Amino acid sequence: MIYNLYFSSSRRWMERPSLLNSIIFKVVSLITKFYLNYIYRYFLLFGFVKHTTLPPVLGEEVIVSLTTFPARVDKVYLTIETIFQQDTLPNRIILWLANEQFPERRAHLPQRLLNMQQRGLEIRFCEDIRSHKKYYYSMKDNPNSIIITVDDDVFYPKDTLTNLLTMHYQHPYAVICNSAQEIPDDYTLPPSQWNTPDFNRVNNLFGKCRILGISGVLYPPHSLYHDVFNSQLLQNLCPWADDLWLTIMAMLNGTIIQRYEFRSNPLDIFGTQRFNLSRGGELGYSVTQGVTNDDQWRNLITYYAGLIVEQMENNNRKQI
Repeated sequence: MIYNLYFSSSRRWMERPSLLNSIIFKVVSLITKFYLNYIYRYFLLFGFVKHTTLPPVLGEEVIVSLTTFPARVDKVYLTIETIFQQDTLPNRIILWLANEQFPERRAHLPQRLLNMQQRGLEIRFCEDIRSHKKYYYSMKDNPNSIIITVDDDVFYPKDTLTNLLTMHYQHPYAVICNSAQEIPDDYTLPPSQWNTPDFNRVNNLFGKCRILGISGVLYPPHSLYHDVFNSQLLQNLCPWADDLWLTIMAMLNGTIIQRYEFRSNPLDIFGTQRFNLSRGGELGYSVTQGVTNDDQWRNLITYYAGLIVEQMENNNRKQI
């Protein structure tokens, strides 16, 4: 009920912007964050939240895929529980963990996380390719499945998968994302100069936009350029920014990126934002070596310059 109030107040602010609606939304946001971070977890602990299990595959297989690291592993169960509580359930949920970061594997994982395996969660171990683990192995192992990626530090609304899959059925060959950043006509400009649409406004971006993974992204089968699985190349060109890498892989494949028209501000799990890519040591990696998104975008457009121009020319011909 509190969650529904949050999203209804957010939509009201979008449709009828005013000082009063802005104040109401901010107050409701604070209440919702407090509820999710301090009350909801106790509802889970004492069994007040229904424990759902995953359904069998009846049509297209839908897999939710994510990764985490030691500093966040104690809280990732909160994100996963919001996937188990979706209006539309996936067929599988796979959590990828790096062998190097979890050398004892399941021995030291939180019991609440391990218990989720009885409901269908799959905990898999793999080579560490940083945030790229979120999609890489699930896509490679399941090439004919729909892969939906989520982050490990966010509470997901109950309609997240429903919205993504509804748009997928309308645009079956497109990558569908709930959040995106518009890429300017001059794509050589760095990401720091791109426009990011307000989360609380209608922004029906279609085509030329950068995927932002925080709110969930749906990838249909075979929607990305074949280099997506070249782990050596991605680590050389774009080791820290999986969103930029996946954006380029969609562009080179001629795949449209479609953004859902409305998405409220993502609600973060308290205590997780201290650990991010800008603080490499806390992530369990050494350092980012000062590599920025601008640097990585420059690497990508330089390496793929010819293919990008060719793909843009093809897109222009299709529009004529």
